[in-house]
Amino acid sequence: MNFKFAEIETYIHATENLDLIIDKILNLLPAECRDEVPILIEILHGHYGNPIIRINIFIRNEELTRKFFEKIINDVENIDELSKTLSMRIDSSGNLYLRIDKQMLIKDKVMLNDTTDDVVRVKFKLGKKNLKNLETFLISKVKRKA
Repeated sequence: MNFKFAEIETYIHATENLDLIIDKILNLLPAECRDEVPILIEILHGHYGNPIIRINIFIRNEELTRKFFEKIINDVENIDELSKTLSMRIDSSGNLYLRIDKQMLIKDKVMLNDTTDDVVRVKFKLGKKNLKNLETFLISKVKRKA
């Protein structure tokens, strides 16, 4: 599969540990990628003036993006959920969207969660040509984990 890029985004509230969450997000990446990606930190303010920090990580290198994709798919504990909801996670431009439960990530568990906003959002740009390959790849991963 060919990947164009990946993007990771999350919001960190004043009650959360910024360094811990950044560390856990970086652990989603293969070790060789961690020093290669810029981390953008933007300080926003909530409705009542409370600080909210937005974290963005962009992976522009196609090879690093592929390695990141393979690692995250291997790490997701509820991979069957991904295969069941794949059609809802892909848009018409060939983008794949994952929502990783941030609270579970803090506990070193990579779980998809579409029912809360407290997530780490991951976007992979695959392109339309790679969608069938993605489906085949995920089906094989689900069968291996079963």
